[in-house]
Amino acid sequence: MTVTTPSVLAGDAIAGLLRRGILLSDDVIHFIDSTFLNPSAAAVEQLIDDPAACEADSLAELIFFPDLAMQTALEPVLEDTVYTPDDVDTVIHQVLKTIRTVTVTFPHGRGGFSVALTRDIVQQLVHRLNLCRQIDPRLSAAVSRVISDPSERYRLRVRLRNLRQPLTPAACDFLCTAIEKMYGQSPFFDAASVLLLAFFEQNAPEKNIYDGLMREKKAILKAIARWEKNQTALAGQNVEMLMLRGVSIQAIDSAAAWRNVTLIDHICLTLFGKTETMGFEPAREMTVAFE
Repeated sequence: MTVTTPSVLAGDAIAGLLRRGILLSDDVIHFIDSTFLNPSAAAVEQLIDDPAACEADSLAELIFFPDLAMQTALEPVLEDTVYTPDDVDTVIHQVLKTIRTVTVTFPHGRGGFSVALTRDIVQQLVHRLNLCRQIDPRLSAAVSRVISDPSERYRLRVRLRNLRQPLTPAACDFLCTAIEKMYGQSPFFDAASVLLLAFFEQNAPEKNIYDGLMREKKAILKAIARWEKNQTALAGQNVEMLMLRGVSIQAIDSAAAWRNVTLIDHICLTLFGKTETMGFEPAREMTVAFE
């Protein structure tokens, strides 16, 4: 009798998603078009199949990079299993045994092509799923208990699984509280969770998280102020002249920066009941729209 292990099930699930084919995202298309001068689907297929092409491996890795949608679809299969490196090897083997080629499609009617799966391609894909990373049990329990919508639940689990560094106990406690208080109450819960996870990846506060968020807000506001000063300077001179004078030209997405300021205020007001304006007009911060 054949024993179906969690690793085999995971391999079958990955193969099932690959069998549907890959529709290239706009970001991948932009990279391909800007790097290879708007190639046809046939030209990309030829490039990937050419063992002498130095760009073939990196292009295949980009095409088969598991996006959030793919990971979210896989998470129901992965969430109850603790995987080991040996299990990951089994997953890779099962994928290769189950599917041999994958159809890749360009959007906007530009055609498509087939890619023969190699062990290198599947190994890169599976390792980027972070199967061996475990979500903190407290966070996992909070996500399962509070987040009722399956797609939202699994999307947050994927983001937690993708964290490059383990969360500190203080960060776990804070995120559990944020989930309890913000999910279903805040229209910005998803965006707030993304910001908080990015914040905790770069910071490891053990005590006063509020102060840490205010420092983050202050740093963003300073970056915006520098950007606005540069924009004023650029209105009268070209970039080359400013650089010759030693002026540092920093490019930021000011709209995204203001959204993050607004989110920090929203998080702090919701969880701490306070925030700080830091000398900036609050009305300006709160008029930033979320997509």
